[in-house]
Amino acid sequence: MIMKYRRLKSLAAFVAAIVLSFVCAAPAFAASGSLKVVSQEGTHSYQAYKLFACDVNADGSVSNVSTAGCMPADFYADAFTSSNAQEMAEEVSRQVSGPQASSYAAALSRQVVAHGSGAAVQEFNTGTTVTLSTGVYLLVSHDAQPILVTIGSSLVEVNEKSTLPSVSKEVASFAGGDNSAASASFGQSATAGFSQRLAYRVTGTLPSNYEAFESYYYAFVDTPSKGIVIDSASVVVSLVDDQGSEQILSSGYTVSFDQGVLRVAFDNLKQSVPNAGCGSKIVLSYSAALDLDNASYGFEQGNSNSAHIEYSQSPSYNEKGTSKPSSTKAYSLVLALTKVDAQDEQKLLPGASFELKDAQGNCVSGVTDDAGYLRIVGVAPGKYQLTETAAPSGYSCLNRPIAVEITADPDTLTLSVFTTSDYAKVTQVDAGKGVMSISVQNSQHSSGIFSRTGDVVAKALLALLAFAVVASATIAVVSARKSCRRNEGTMKE
Repeated sequence: MIMKYRRLKSLAAFVAAIVLSFVCAAPAFAASGSLKVVSQEGTHSYQAYKLFACDVNADGSVSNVSTAGCMPADFYADAFTSSNAQEMAEEVSRQVSGPQASSYAAALSRQVVAHGSGAAVQEFNTGTTVTLSTGVYLLVSHDAQPILVTIGSSLVEVNEKSTLPSVSKEVASFAGGDNSAASASFGQSATAGFSQRLAYRVTGTLPSNYEAFESYYYAFVDTPSKGIVIDSASVVVSLVDDQGSEQILSSGYTVSFDQGVLRVAFDNLKQSVPNAGCGSKIVLSYSAALDLDNASYGFEQGNSNSAHIEYSQSPSYNEKGTSKPSSTKAYSLVLALTKVDAQDEQKLLPGASFELKDAQGNCVSGVTDDAGYLRIVGVAPGKYQLTETAAPSGYSCLNRPIAVEITADPDTLTLSVFTTSDYAKVTQVDAGKGVMSISVQNSQHSSGIFSRTGDVVAKALLALLAFAVVASATIAVVSARKSCRRNEGTMKE
């Protein structure tokens, strides 16, 4: 009897370890008790399966272990090698006290679910108190890892261990090249333009009970807005361990696109990446570009991109869960140019050609329409040179570029634009719509800042004419001098 008492007391010790300090001592032969599971991540439901009936003594030990009125007989036959209730309880105590505790509890929960149709199951939600008869229970949830608990006469309160993976998404803009993307500054928002690309980084965690799963499905689902085009060739997946070391994964997953949605899926992460563990992170990286025709402009809306993870939800059930999504926004701007007559700003000038060049030499061009208006989309903060490459018919072309400097802050949703030109001015800035309006003057008359259309040819002709006149005068003078010399010779003779 002494040996039996010590072995059963070890089961109570195991249960106390599982439910931490929340198991309270109960008087001997208590008939019922109560249980409350506290969730850290919203409301979850649990099913309480009674594995063993027993009496819980005042010192926390148990006695009179029995399977009567608990699980069906085929459950015990499949889950245990012994048919003796006491020995089965001792096996549970021994396994969950060992290094494979989570794996064993998960395997036991799968057996419980498989044979649970013939068992008396009590369902309850986290945060509520439920009354249970005394005994040893396995609490199984679709959203969390199983919990083994002993119910005596007092309230048992258990903190649910977080098991859900999470995802975080970041974005940055870069001028080009892999090195630029790697060194970019990532955050929840970025600004980009016609000459820049977007770098995205999606980081997913693994559940705290990852080792309890036999197989683990894990997939990134990344959904960009219509203004963002993902570069499929740029997809990189890596494993980052709990020490921060990164390993590029070249296989074990599939990459697919469906109507622009990117899916990177591991059918069995445990097999594909055997060195992954609870503290590991899976990182998805890729680059994208703005679709200038379909992008949203300004800070009112932005170009969103959302990602979530699909994963094996519980080691007890063959179901998939979905994480909370994480989103980023990429903002872009519009430079709205109006061409006007220098003498009459109400007179709008069509047919003026402009080129907008950034600090790296990338450029975009356009021509003012019939209303003298040119809309240049996909502009990012930075310094630019706005050059008129052809003037409207009958007007002078600007002989030097207009310096334009744009500053923007997506966090404070502020936007400003500056130009120091004396023939261009900022007329309006709308941060919400991202539109920066500039008026540029043209003159029909030559001046220090304009070169009149056709002036180059005219000046060339005038220069030739002047040269011809000078040349003729020079020839006449030379001829006259020669004549004088001949006349002087004649007189001397």
